[in-house]
Amino acid sequence: MPSLAVANVLHRKGRTAISVVAVAVGVTAALVLTGLTQGSLREVVERMQNVDADLAVHLRGWSLVLDSGWPLPMSARQKLLAIEGVERASPVAATRFVILGQGHTAYGIDPSDFSEVGGYRKILQGRELRSGLEVVIDQRLAQAGNFQVGDRIEAQGLSLPVVGICETGIPVRIFLPIDAVQEHIAHSDRVTFFFVKCTSPEVIDATAGRIEETLPSLKAQALSNYYRILTTTFRGLHQFMLAVISVALGITFLSILLTMYTAVVERTREIGILKAMGATRWYITKEVLAESVAICSAGVVVGMLLSVAVRAVIEWRFPLLTVELRPRWFLMAAALGIVGGVLGALYPASLAARRDAVEALSYE
Repeated sequence: MPSLAVANVLHRKGRTAISVVAVAVGVTAALVLTGLTQGSLREVVERMQNVDADLAVHLRGWSLVLDSGWPLPMSARQKLLAIEGVERASPVAATRFVILGQGHTAYGIDPSDFSEVGGYRKILQGRELRSGLEVVIDQRLAQAGNFQVGDRIEAQGLSLPVVGICETGIPVRIFLPIDAVQEHIAHSDRVTFFFVKCTSPEVIDATAGRIEETLPSLKAQALSNYYRILTTTFRGLHQFMLAVISVALGITFLSILLTMYTAVVERTREIGILKAMGATRWYITKEVLAESVAICSAGVVVGMLLSVAVRAVIEWRFPLLTVELRPRWFLMAAALGIVGGVLGALYPASLAARRDAVEALSYE
């Protein structure tokens, strides 16, 4: 025989289904939005940390993440190479392309030395960059846009032939020769920043200090700290995630509060009968809470399945986005749903437990 709580859940199937869906929506929102935020952030960090360089050197007061343009003269390269501890300094002239309806950062690089400092790991099709108007793209962008070697990418009013497709996992998805950016986009010989490779890992911090001391207008940041750089730049990221979780908890709380309050009102006479038969306040409270936990548990399971489905749809529709769903996030989502359900059921449970048996029996 099912327990009283399960029987109550099954008695009003339509209302139970609506409550389950409400909980599932809250769980799905928390999982998918957190997964999209963290997944995209982690992918960017991992790709940047795959660079063989140790430092990113840019203009002081300029953001490596948010700012754009070409604030540094190319001549700064020789000054960097003259500093003790610097083995290589590879210039990058960054620009923005819109491809497949999505904005992408493209790096204009020096093909002669970029592969030694921060370049693509391996050319899978085609060849390396040489000079002029041509691009190498990564495999994920090629698959998303069905690009092949020899195809052309239209961006910034330019028609750029794809001469190579490289491995995924590099700092950006699009590379072109730096002279093409400087001549056709920047219209100057200036650059955005430099990737710097140090003579050994032990001298990275000391080299960064010497760069900033010798060239005080520059800032040298270790690429190993790129996650901190991102989270510092997007200071509202944690607040955003907290807001998402709070909204999900609120949806669960309100849906369960309404459901259980309605159920208690509808079952006033039944509660009176139970009390007349000797049911204690704790028994009544326990049954109401058990019913809410049953609904929330079903909502959590549906929400988890829905999250996996939504991730599949997002990654199919937007193949360059990453939605990360970690096992511990599922556990947190389960706890979120159960806690929200219990909190939402506390008042209806207390209301039911305080019902006077005689008054409840006379309720119509």
